[in-house]
Amino acid sequence: MSDLDDGPTMDECVLAMGQVHSFLHGELDEETCNHIRQHLMTCERCLDVYDVESLITVLIRRCSGEATASISLRERVSYLHVTVE
Repeated sequence: MSDLDDGPTMDECVLAMGQVHSFLHGELDEETCNHIRQHLMTCERCLDVYDVESLITVLIRRCSGEATASISLRERVSYLHVTVE
């Protein structure tokens, strides 16, 4: 039996990496996040991909700065929110 036989299956890798962006942006439920974390701890190949994606995300956030809405937009949204309730 080779080392490749002991690791995650390709299907597990595809599932985990298909959700890596959502994972990085905090868009997944805790159970799914735990599944991805567990996969990353056992799959060096996917961990390498995750590290690259994570670095790209950090660099984009750093370059884009804080996004803020104009005062008039915030007032319109607040008005709509109050009107809908």
